[in-house]
Amino acid sequence: MMRFTLTMRQSLLFLLILSSARADWPTYLHDNSRVGHTEEALKASLAARWKECPGI
Repeated sequence: MMRFTLTMRQSLLFLLILSSARADWPTYLHDNSRVGHTEEALKASLAARWKECPGI
């Protein structure tokens, strides 16, 4: 019975970790096709902070 309880706890912990890692970026640029796309929305608005002016 003790062994079953330990195995059950380990299984639940594994499933918890696996489900929490779904939104993470598991590899460079999100996936093996390297598209860099995610379904997550941005929380803050974006604005340009600098501009490159070559030749100046």
